[in-house]
Amino acid sequence: MITDATYISFYFRSNTIRVFLSAIRSIGSPDYLRFRISGDKHQMVMEPFHKKEFTSFKVPRGAKNLNQMQIRGKRFCNMIIKELGYDPVLSYRIPGKIYEQQQIVLFDLERAAVIRERN
Repeated sequence: MITDATYISFYFRSNTIRVFLSAIRSIGSPDYLRFRISGDKHQMVMEPFHKKEFTSFKVPRGAKNLNQMQIRGKRFCNMIIKELGYDPVLSYRIPGKIYEQQQIVLFDLERAAVIRERN
């Protein structure tokens, strides 16, 4: 079943990734999240994972009462810039769809939009 749309945002100047906690809850509130990019680089999957690796991040326990989770990941952000050709001084918002039964969120990398950061 596909549920509401969601977004992921990349703020490359601060090496920060923001994910809506509603999306994380909908895939089972895992201890870790893993991101995988498709071979054609058109999609990225966010899925539950069981440990810390280069493409996975711990979900903080205290994040449950917030709307968004911030992830700091310089190496991961640099890899995204290199692999997808994003401008490292810009920030991007990428739409996604939640697939609850499969416990994944699928982000459409072809629909990345530049966002303006608030001063």
